Parts: sequence; C-alpha cells; structure tokens
Amino acid sequence: MTGMRDKKSRRGTIIFTAVFVAALFCSSVETSATDIENGGQAYIGISKDEASQCVPCDITSPDSDAVKSLSSDVPRKELPPIYKRSLKMLEQEGYKTDDLESSIIGFLSENRDRDAAKALGEAFGHIKKSSREYVGYFCVEALHYLGRDLDAQARFLSFFLSGYGKRGVLMFTQEGIASFNASGRRRGVMWKSVRDQGSLKEEGRIFKGRYAIFIPFSAGEIFKVDLYGKPGGTVKVWKILPGGVNEKSWPGGQWEREITVRGDKLY
Repeated sequence: MTGMRDKKSRRGTIIFTAVFVAALFCSSVETSATDIENGGQAYIGISKDEASQCVPCDITSPDSDAVKSLSSDVPRKELPPIYKRSLKMLEQEGYKTDDLESSIIGFLSENRDRDAAKALGEAFGHIKKSSREYVGYFCVEALHYLGRDLDAQARFLSFFLSGYGKRGVLMFTQEGIASFNASGRRRGVMWKSVRDQGSLKEEGRIFKGRYAIFIPFSAGEIFKVDLYGKPGGTVKVWKILPGGVNEKSWPGGQWEREITVRGDKLY
C-alpha cells in the first residue's frame, strides 16, 4: 500500500507539473499576443523582467510611417555659397524662395549648373524687371562668393543672364591695369563709377568688385573702353552675354588699348 501511494503521489506530482507548465506557456502566449495588438513587443518564453533587458525588434509593415520617413532623414544637397547669398538677396526683396531653392537643389544634384543659375536669373529678372543697373549690383554683391576664379564668375554670369533678360556685362581684371575709361559710342562724357556699391540710388555705369571691374550694358548697345596697362600680371577682359562668354587677354606692360564693345553679338 505504501508503495502504491508513493507511485500515485509521484504520478500526481508529474501531472500537476505538466498542467502548470502548460498553463504558464498559454498565459505567456496570450500576454504576448495582447502586447502585439497594443503595439508592444513579443517576448515568448521569458519573464517580463527578462524581457525588459532585451533590445526590441520592431514589427512593422513596409508601408508604415517609420519606413516612409527614412527619406526625410537624408540630408539635402548643400547649396554653394553664391546660391545662399543670392537667395538671401531675394528674401530681402520680399521674394518667397522655398520653391526656387528646391528647384536649384534639384538642378545641382543632376549637375545642371546652367539651369540652376538660369532659374536664379529668372527670379531676379522678374522682381527687378531686368534692370541694367541691378546686374552690376548683383555682380558686386554675389559673384565673389565663387572665389577668385574669374573664369568661373564669367561662366556663372552667362548662365544667370540667360534667365535674367537681355543684358550683358563687360568684366575685366584689376591686375595689370593702371587706369581705364568708359564712354558711349560717340565718346562724350565719361561714365562714372558707382561709389556706394551697396546702393542702387547712385547713378553710374561702372561697378568695382573685389576681384574685377563690371560694366553692365543693354542688348545691342555699343560703347568704348580705354585700358592703360602697367607692368606685371595679365590683363583679361570678358564680354558676357546670355549663354556665352568671349575672353581676351594681354600681358601687363606700358600700353594703351581702345576696346569697342558690341552688345548685339558675342564675337
């Protein structure tokens, strides 16, 4: 009898243990399922204390907001300094630049520099009605953000003018030049330099930038420039029209040159 009770006791213990484990497992699964439905994490077969030490693995669908927002974390293409400065100039005129900035970023990301500068020129041409004087102001205020590379300044300006309007710019170096004069086709009164480069109120046709001299002109206009050289350096002159640049250069020295600028053709 004693042996029989021992066997029954052991059998009862085994059955009780099996039932307890099954109940525990079911409770764990039910809890985990509830957690998932409530947006929580599933940890099957471990305690909640142990689960709190685990690193969760998000259970999300491909269409979830978490996946869709990945593209917003990608940094936007950094705008070159000249575009930052130009957009700021537009904002100071009350122009909303959000759409323009997005367009420029798109063009630059596709290496479409011409289209980016043209879009910028169109915006300035619209608010300034393709003002000749404003082109000179823009040259002084913005082009130096391209650095000392005057070829790069001339190229950018030609793209800019293709959107701005029917204007052109004569640009020449300060290096190798002792002095210069500019006047209309028939010679007469010499053109004045704009002393206050930050103001458009003062009359004048000649704008002095950090690295070059700028003379904006209208399409078809003809005028003359006298250059007086000095020893040292190289004198470079660029005639810049919408979409094109014509460059000439001479070594520094004691010389005089009269240049006739025709605004109706590049060469």
